[in-house]
Amino acid sequence: MRAMGLAVEMKADQARLRAVIVNDSSGTAVLEQSFEMSGLGTDLATRLRDTAKAVGTKIKTLAPDTVVIRRADNSPAASRRESTKVRLLVEGAITAAASSECATTFVVTPTELASWTPLDKKALDAEGKALATGAGKTQAFTEATAAAIAALSSP
Repeated sequence: MRAMGLAVEMKADQARLRAVIVNDSSGTAVLEQSFEMSGLGTDLATRLRDTAKAVGTKIKTLAPDTVVIRRADNSPAASRRESTKVRLLVEGAITAAASSECATTFVVTPTELASWTPLDKKALDAEGKALATGAGKTQAFTEATAAAIAALSSP
């Protein structure tokens, strides 16, 4: 099975999307591909449109069996910061793009992702980090890789 994991990280008000394809058809999870992007448009609507189009194109080209977008855990105190609002908008845009190209698309918190596996959230992230760095990626790909690993066990 080939699973795509996507995660959005915010730096100030700029969203950076990281994505990976993990394949376990050999019996062992292997990080096949990865990519990252950040919005380059001048206004938010353009950045959202461009990000959604790029993600949709990648999914259509790479043809994963399932796509998982890792969203933030539920916070006890909701944040009203602009970066939080932008992250939510980006996650919505990539969810729309992903679900139009892959019928098995999920938007899941890290805690929910861990519930798909025998691991807890911390151990799942550690496994994601090990697979990402073992494939020569930076640890910035940890969350996307952990999402893809969990997707291999998705319901």
